[in-house]
Amino acid sequence: GAALPFLSHAPPGVLAIARPAPPSLAELSPAHLDLFRSIQERRDVCARLDALRDSWTATALIHGDIKGANVLVQEHADPARPAAVRLIDWEFAAWGDPAWDLGSAFCVFLAGCLDAASLAGGANVASAAALFAAALPDAQREMGHLWDGYRRAAHLEGARARALLDRAVQFCAARLLQSAFEWSCDELEVPRHAVAGLQLSLNIFARPDAARRTVLGLDVERAERGA
Repeated sequence: GAALPFLSHAPPGVLAIARPAPPSLAELSPAHLDLFRSIQERRDVCARLDALRDSWTATALIHGDIKGANVLVQEHADPARPAAVRLIDWEFAAWGDPAWDLGSAFCVFLAGCLDAASLAGGANVASAAALFAAALPDAQREMGHLWDGYRRAAHLEGARARALLDRAVQFCAARLLQSAFEWSCDELEVPRHAVAGLQLSLNIFARPDAARRTVLGLDVERAERGA
């Protein structure tokens, strides 16, 4: 950290999304205002966001903006060689909590499920839920691989692993809020895709332990019993 004094140590702005600064309100779309109201009505969610912001601890170099568009995968002609994976666009790099990048990566997979369940055309809520459920197992398998590889590479076990994963799940929910906000730019009404992202985020915040198991598919207790 001392070698990178120019990097921000501040928590992500989305952790203060329930408490927007008055000057910023003039630049918001009507859809953004609806999102703010939906979040502010949930005192439990506001309390979790406040707790995440207040407990933010800068301990590592983080990318800060993990998403599909910022990941490059280079495959080789020789199938025996593993693909090279690179992160690009380090504009939001910071000295921060590594659980933020991990939670953002989880959000990438859940956003893919939301894409599959997009309420386009005449699709109804029931059919969208079915499409989301159909896409979820593949995403859960990939999130499981991601967490297992991350945990092994970082030599995390026991309480340390659980603490980081618990934060990452809540940061995933916060990143979904950020995505819903981004999807609502210049909109008069909150797009259906953003509504789904908002609801998924609120559900995760409401019961993060249950969401870790049923949404992200990370049953740590069962894995520990198996070990």
